[in-house]
Amino acid sequence: MNRKKFYKNIENLQILLSRQSIPLVLEALELFSPAVEKLRNDPQDVLTENAKGQQKRGQITTLISQIIQKEKALKYRKIIIQSAKLEDGLQESKKIMGSEHEYYTDFLSEIEKKLEIFLTNYETHTRAYSVSSGLSLSMSASGLKTAILATNQVIETISNLSINEEQKENSHTLDLY
Repeated sequence: MNRKKFYKNIENLQILLSRQSIPLVLEALELFSPAVEKLRNDPQDVLTENAKGQQKRGQITTLISQIIQKEKALKYRKIIIQSAKLEDGLQESKKIMGSEHEYYTDFLSEIEKKLEIFLTNYETHTRAYSVSSGLSLSMSASGLKTAILATNQVIETISNLSINEEQKENSHTLDLY
């Protein structure tokens, strides 16, 4: 694959993973992630059988209940449509990159896996609307959000490299004796 085609694909990926392309998916990820972030940032005593452990579990349960109430306002079907668009775009980019750029296709495969888990948990959650299904959904949302953020960072780095390469190509100097 030539560099121009590669960088064009990176540019398309950047657009695909942006807020303009998949706003509801990213909004859902932002909505569900705080429960896992709370667990991750303050894991002490969550599983202990004492007053402090019960208090922390109560806080997490309350947070997930609040998230569920906010989540009901999201349009589940539109999230599914945007997720399908995201999945199609990822598969197309992987096909364009091929095995020549396996490092980058691994990032895209990771997003696809996390997206599948997220959608499965979301579907289960929409049937139950329980704290338990909300926690599972929060865990998968956090994983997908992390994968998208990591991929966006790699894409941004590649985009910066492509800009630098273009500037070098355009700035030829003519050495005269």
